[in-house]
Amino acid sequence: MTIQEFIISNNMKMTYEYADSNPSMKDWSNADHYKIVLRFQRKRLTLYYSQGYGIGHDPRVEDVLECLHSDYSYRETSFEEYCSELGENPNSIGALKRFKAVQRQTIAFSRLMGDKMESLAIR
Repeated sequence: MTIQEFIISNNMKMTYEYADSNPSMKDWSNADHYKIVLRFQRKRLTLYYSQGYGIGHDPRVEDVLECLHSDYSYRETSFEEYCSELGENPNSIGALKRFKAVQRQTIAFSRLMGDKMESLAIR
């Protein structure tokens, strides 16, 4: 199942509003920031989402899901592995804050998706 098929078959919805910044990425100034609310079944997840100015559209459900799914792949990764894979400085407080934000968001995303998590295969 593609991500678009998943969204349609599960009636996943999203709303967003512009935000001045992303609390997890305070140093990313050349981006658009949004406060996103994902609705899935009878649950919802509120999160901040950012995308570079070069993206020619507002956030879409599939964009946000792909990002969350990518973050989910780091759920069992150590901070050192995370930094190595993403080119982050392991001595950076900012990198540690981003890592912890990914970990918290991954837990929240997993709760939102429940048993459907495994059926969300990104293709």
